[in-house]
Amino acid sequence: MDWKKEYSEGLQFASTAKGMQNKEKVDNETLYNIIALAIEKFTSSLASKLNYIPMNSSLVFIFRELSGKINIPAHFIDEASFMNRFMIYCSLDIVPVKAISKADVLRMIAFMDEVASYTEKQEGAFRVATGA
Repeated sequence: MDWKKEYSEGLQFASTAKGMQNKEKVDNETLYNIIALAIEKFTSSLASKLNYIPMNSSLVFIFRELSGKINIPAHFIDEASFMNRFMIYCSLDIVPVKAISKADVLRMIAFMDEVASYTEKQEGAFRVATGA
C-alpha cells in the first residue's frame, strides 16, 4: 500500500466533505460517510507508513492499535468512539438509527481536520527521516 496515495485520497475526501457541507447539498448521513472515509484514508496512510495492517476496521480499534506504535493523541480514541455511535451497518444487533445533527457533523469535520493535520506532521517527519 502506498502511504502517499492513501494520504492524498484522504485529503480529497476531506475536501469533498467540506465542500458538500458548505453547500448543504447532501444529508448529514452522507457527510458522515465521506468524513469517515477521509479519516480511514489518513489512518491507512499512517499504518502503511509503519508497514502495519490493523487487525480491526473500526476507527476506535485502528487508533488504539496505532497508539501502540506511534504517539496518537488520546482524545482521538474518544472522537473515533463518538463517530462509531452512528455506524450501525455492520451490527448484528437491531438498533435504532441515531440521527446525525449539524453539530455532530461540525464535530466530525473538526476531528477529520485534526487527524489530517496529525497525519501531515507524521508524513513530514517520515520524509525527513527517510529522505523520501
